[in-house]
Amino acid sequence: MMFKTTIIAASMVCLSAMTAQAHVGLKTPCGRYQPAAGCPAPPSGQSIDYDINSPIGTHDSIASPICKHTVPYTTRTTYKAGETINTAYSVGASHGGGHCQWALSYDNGKTWVVLKTLIRECLKGVTADQAYTVP
Repeated sequence: MMFKTTIIAASMVCLSAMTAQAHVGLKTPCGRYQPAAGCPAPPSGQSIDYDINSPIGTHDSIASPICKHTVPYTTRTTYKAGETINTAYSVGASHGGGHCQWALSYDNGKTWVVLKTLIRECLKGVTADQAYTVP
């Protein structure tokens, strides 16, 4: 089975939600509109997100939606079943962990396949580099 994503990082970023006031950003693969070297330029009319590590809100107030950027890149990344996806994160402060979920969409976000879910322990006491296998 082959998974096509608008950008795998976008899927992961949309579904990776740290708890209140965490400061974490996906470095690899490139998240939507990420300022990192080697990442594609944002689509026409969009701008680079230099605030990608900022929290989306607190436990009682959400300032931004989890997936801040809804206009996808024009390129698509393809992953095959059994392939490993290596990820790296920029962790400013994880504040003792949080909730994360990594998933792929093969139909532009209508259906998701969950690779891994971490409740309360996301990036707590682990390296900022993680690997996930496509089912």
